[in-house]
Amino acid sequence: MERRPPARYAGATGFATDLMVVCTQVPNHPEWLESTPLGMIVLRGLGEALSPMVFAGGFLLAQGLLVALGLKRLAG
Repeated sequence: MERRPPARYAGATGFATDLMVVCTQVPNHPEWLESTPLGMIVLRGLGEALSPMVFAGGFLLAQGLLVALGLKRLAG
């Protein structure tokens, strides 16, 4: 039987990837700091980086509901 990593790791991997992009792109664009404080740029980046976690959580919730529904139907 093939073992697959749990789906929850996909959300964590997406978060880490987005966080890496924020941390590398902010220093590459010093013109952003002229109109917006650094804290606001980082907060916006963190908010966008959390979207894969929310998306993965929604899929896990839907998966759990579908499994529960299938088990109920099998039980009769």
